[in-house]
Amino acid sequence: MHASVALVRGDRELAVELLADAEQTLDRAGVRLGAATYRYARGRLIGGSLAVLAGTLLGGALRLAVAPSPAFAFAYLLWTDVFGIMTVTLFWTYANDVFTPEEAKSWFGVIAGASPVGALAGAWTVKTFVADRGPTAMLVVAAAVFVLVLPIFLLMERLAAAQGRGRAVAASSGSAWAE
Repeated sequence: MHASVALVRGDRELAVELLADAEQTLDRAGVRLGAATYRYARGRLIGGSLAVLAGTLLGGALRLAVAPSPAFAFAYLLWTDVFGIMTVTLFWTYANDVFTPEEAKSWFGVIAGASPVGALAGAWTVKTFVADRGPTAMLVVAAAVFVLVLPIFLLMERLAAAQGRGRAVAASSGSAWAE
């Protein structure tokens, strides 16, 4: 049975056991999934994703400015939808990994509650800015703001590492899958 099937069936203990067995098999093969590896992989994955997403946002905006075409505009519109999904997923994945359950209970509601305020303020800002400067300038500014998230993430990652945060770090058994 695969661990995801065990989770869907509600058997968390079996899923953890299956994942720990898989980790031991990989460990015997010379692949280590310990806390340091996990933190390093998490930082590279999320940091790299942020950089790629910012680069594609900027690249698409510049491509539309230089050589506008309806086909590329449509493809870019679809990409910005994927972009939005990816950024939200990255944020919540990271937050879930770094916050303790107690911190999550006190902060996740505040973060989720601020979302409508941010959406309204963002929509007003974009409407105002696009009317004055045009859509390409807005996309370049959005990419620049997104790039500013990268140093904040790196600072958060450094603070989390210093505090021993992250599920793999907190694992008592040394397994990245146990809590």
